[in-house]
Amino acid sequence: MRSHNFRSPSAVVIAALVAALTVCAAGASAQETIVIDIVTNSWHDAVIAAIERSAARYEAANPGIDVQVRRRTGSWDDFMVQVVGGSAPDIVTTSTGLVGQFATNNIIMPLDDLIDRTNLRQTVFGPAWASLEFDGKTYAVPGVEHGPRYGQVWNKQYLDEAGISIDPDDVMNWQEFLAIADKLTRFDASGAVARMGFDPRNGQNTRSFTVGPLWNTFWIDLATGMPTLNSEEYIAGLEMLSEAIYQKYAPWTGSTDWYAIAAGTVATVNLGIYGPGEIENRVQGLEIVVGWPPHVDRKRMQQVSGWGFSIPVGASHVEESMKLIEFLATDVQFQMEMYMGVGFMGVGADFLAQLPGALTDPARLWYVTSMSRAEEIFADIPHPLTNRATTLFQQARDAVFNQTAPARQALDQANATLLQEMRTAGLIR
Repeated sequence: MRSHNFRSPSAVVIAALVAALTVCAAGASAQETIVIDIVTNSWHDAVIAAIERSAARYEAANPGIDVQVRRRTGSWDDFMVQVVGGSAPDIVTTSTGLVGQFATNNIIMPLDDLIDRTNLRQTVFGPAWASLEFDGKTYAVPGVEHGPRYGQVWNKQYLDEAGISIDPDDVMNWQEFLAIADKLTRFDASGAVARMGFDPRNGQNTRSFTVGPLWNTFWIDLATGMPTLNSEEYIAGLEMLSEAIYQKYAPWTGSTDWYAIAAGTVATVNLGIYGPGEIENRVQGLEIVVGWPPHVDRKRMQQVSGWGFSIPVGASHVEESMKLIEFLATDVQFQMEMYMGVGFMGVGADFLAQLPGALTDPARLWYVTSMSRAEEIFADIPHPLTNRATTLFQQARDAVFNQTAPARQALDQANATLLQEMRTAGLIR
């Protein structure tokens, strides 16, 4: 009987087989790993770090997902060019001021169908959604820095020196408010203004979309889409402030320093929930009191607008990106870290429920409780020309304050310019 001899594979062959299998396995692993690229606004390092830590928690719970977080470089116009050119990231942080522009230029996609597959409508604070909706569609999920935007911040030392007590639950009308601001104004030995009680060009004091609701107006008619920068309320408001401050204290012309209150050059300013954190980053130990901003009808008014998470057109991993967005928008630890670090406020329902118990500072706590105590919460609206309207109003406002044009003339011109630009853009007939 003939025997059959079978030779064992040589070591070289075995090594080759092992190498081939290793290459195949590596290829399979690479194919299974999904990289989700997030482009953020150019925020404080602490905000970026909080997003990165939240993403790391998501990665730990979802093997095969690799999240890369990077700040936007260049302008938002540069970002739009990148998306149109086929280099879209998976997620981008988008603000109220950008949503309309991005949506009309096909830069970000409507998310309603994806949102409807989640519980986000229930787990994210309801009023926040309106500030990220455009033309009946939702283009971002609230979750990064979303207000509340109103809070009248007072330097307590200056109040005490003047013998003035501010009730955080009280709402003044504008005349009462300006009368107190007068009492807080100080002069140097030469008679020049050394500190203003209130400077309309600081903070949120007279931005078109923030001051408008406090005067019972807004820069656009929400029913018709027509611009209203020259409403009677805007005209009267600028005339009032010009007379009460810039004409009264001429030749003083004011400051555009957003945080002049931290520099000690003003006594009060309207700032959003980020205010206490930002002030603390500039000057340690400044004791402040926060309450309602003045309103023509003494209404407890709050406003929301801010930043959310969007998915650009052309993103590679839409379904996976939406799952990550859902996690970020409801991650209590992320939102708590972000708020405690710099004062940015997420709007996850669980976070908002837990935040009051984590706060002892009454100034910070005021912002949180104001959301439930407000008589009206006004959501700023995304519009392709929101930022342009803000700029035109600011130019008209400064002309009035510098007494180079009367309020009606300056605002009529601003509104006519915006009207023409809306028509050119095809936004109105």
